Amino acid sequence: VSQCCWGLQRFATSHHCPEISTAKDAYSFLSKIGAYADLPRFFGPCTKSDGQSCHLLDQLDIWNQFLQEVGMLLQEVAPETLSVAPQRRASDGLATEDCNPDGWVLLYWLFKEHRCIANLQLLSPNKHSQLHLGDTLSQNSGLRTLTLSYETSEEELRMIYSTMRRWTKLESLTISGLALSNDTAVLLEASLEKLPLLRSLEVSFLSIAPACDAELLKGVFERMSALTSLSLDFTFEPSDVELVLRCLGPGLSELGVGDSFLVPQEGAVFQEFLAGNTVLKTLTLTQMVGTGMGELNNVFKGLLMNHSLEELHLLDFRLENPTMELLAEAVVEHSTLKILEVYFSDECWEVDGTPLAKMLGLNKSLQELIFQEGKVACYDAFAEAVRKNTTLKKLSLDLFQLDDLAEISVYRGFLEALSCNSTIQQVTLGSIDPVLVSQFSELLRETGTERRVIFQVNLTDSELFTEALAKCSGLAEMRYTGWGSKISVPPSAYRHLMRYQHLEKLNIDLLHKSINYKTATTLAEFLASTRTLRCVCLHFYTSPGATHALLNSISCNRSISSLVISMWTFKKLNANLLWQILRNSDILNNISLSLHSSSDFQAMSQFSERLLDNHSLLSAYYTRCQGPKSKVKDVMRRNLSTLYRAVMFVMGSRGRRYAKAFERVSRSPALVEEVQKYASESKEDAKERMRCAKVYLYQHFMVAAGVVKDTVTCTENGQLQLDQIGLDNWLHIRQYLKVTDIKEPT
Repeated sequence: VSQCCWGLQRFATSHHCPEISTAKDAYSFLSKIGAYADLPRFFGPCTKSDGQSCHLLDQLDIWNQFLQEVGMLLQEVAPETLSVAPQRRASDGLATEDCNPDGWVLLYWLFKEHRCIANLQLLSPNKHSQLHLGDTLSQNSGLRTLTLSYETSEEELRMIYSTMRRWTKLESLTISGLALSNDTAVLLEASLEKLPLLRSLEVSFLSIAPACDAELLKGVFERMSALTSLSLDFTFEPSDVELVLRCLGPGLSELGVGDSFLVPQEGAVFQEFLAGNTVLKTLTLTQMVGTGMGELNNVFKGLLMNHSLEELHLLDFRLENPTMELLAEAVVEHSTLKILEVYFSDECWEVDGTPLAKMLGLNKSLQELIFQEGKVACYDAFAEAVRKNTTLKKLSLDLFQLDDLAEISVYRGFLEALSCNSTIQQVTLGSIDPVLVSQFSELLRETGTERRVIFQVNLTDSELFTEALAKCSGLAEMRYTGWGSKISVPPSAYRHLMRYQHLEKLNIDLLHKSINYKTATTLAEFLASTRTLRCVCLHFYTSPGATHALLNSISCNRSISSLVISMWTFKKLNANLLWQILRNSDILNNISLSLHSSSDFQAMSQFSERLLDNHSLLSAYYTRCQGPKSKVKDVMRRNLSTLYRAVMFVMGSRGRRYAKAFERVSRSPALVEEVQKYASESKEDAKERMRCAKVYLYQHFMVAAGVVKDTVTCTENGQLQLDQIGLDNWLHIRQYLKVTDIKEPT
């Protein structure tokens, strides 16, 4: 303690921390932390290296207990990637100006000593924080991502500039609400100049002063020449647009801008930029000021001459038919374009997608097409295109159709065409009218396209829901909102769910209505037997007996990863059954409980403590959760770190901590998703990686658990030894062992 005290006092003195100016202050400060942590380890230097993670990962709860006093949170956001971001305090309010200064000392220490902190997000720093934040950030040399999600003043930008000298590894910068003037332009240019590795920049300008010097603006944009990704959210003046486009560097592969970039010379400037660009891979254009079709026409002429673009996203443009035809003409022979999105959110305006459909029938490069808010009449044109196309893998169509015009015939030709196409893996349609859902489901069965078509439907009529239960056994998603139905769904109708072999999501919302015991037991029978259901949301009143039947079935389920329960009646017996589910489940990733009576709240009073028994949950919500909500958050952070350790094991990291984590969450659906994200590969490839990891852990348990370094080698004594029993016998023994059974070395 004396050594830590001396080191802390010396640190405080050298870095001007008046909160710890005396030995007495230091001892008092350390005594608070010493009640929760081993001080030498807590204040130990960063241990992150290529083959080792930092000890901070094992102490996040303790750090956050003190950092919450200044409204900050230390968390793992990707495998072994630490981030500092805002959090709410214990009082559920953001940090205020009179917050505990001890937290700033710790935050200062954290940035000074730990190069493992890669991400920083700031939402709304207050005046008190400004006294500390700039000096604190200047201590960090490992920061890779900085996000300023608030109005960035000149003072804020000046603070950032003063800290830039050590941010040599910063790769991504997001600045929101920047009012660009001559002074801020100088600061922004100087800041960008000090970031040699910056590759991604996202800036949302509040304004650009009319008097802002053109040369200063040019300097700012020239500093962006090394970027590979740029997103600018602002309505630029035409002269500024030309300046930006001239300054964009040769390595820019991703660009997102508003339609003000199409204004200069009616789109001719952007046309020239797009036609001559050989590096840009992703372009996102968003309508903000309402440009005309003439500007877009010129842009699409530029697309005709472009031979490098891979993704084009057109958002909120009300495309008239001649312009849509020109877009189709530009895309049809484009050899590199893989993803095209045409999105418009106004249901009062139907866009004719026929030119897009004709293009799709001839195109040989597109792998994904997204078209929303088009006319339902163009389904026939897309049917013809689907019969011809041989390269498309994903197709999303949200075609608008008035309810009183709903007819199943508009879908038949399209689905029949899809049945003849073997390359399209997934088709996502918009919402299907509830009146048609039974016929549509039957049509999917007829055409053999059930497994490839995803659509939305929200049934609000009990009779239609009853009919759907009986006839739509191939559905992957079922949603019933029976708020206004006067007739209850008969219990026998739920028995049809037993035939649902592909249902993944089930949502039954009766608002303030209840279900009887017979209905509950019928529904429970399905919940206990299904092996495909992943997400279930059940919102209705229940009796204690009905609650017990439903919970008992959920305890038998081996597929549900997201569980939402609302208005159920909980007694002590039912609460104990829920604790058993939490303790035993290794696939449940999300749980939400909304109860309504004081007796229910009393029965569930141990919720936060019982979460400690679960290692797979990543999100847990409970209304009126008794005890500190920070306990729940701490468990969720612990579980997230466990998940990330498991990802590292799958990706090849070896060591006891990785093996133990993988063993705990190897069945979690979230692990597949995180491996897929980390490795940037398909779901099938991620599952194969996990299978190989399981085989390795099974066969090399002694090494993975840290018992031996390489292989098991026993000393001969004339008797049969462990290294002589053979693999089959060893695997028989292995099935009774877990990594947690092995005592950790001291």
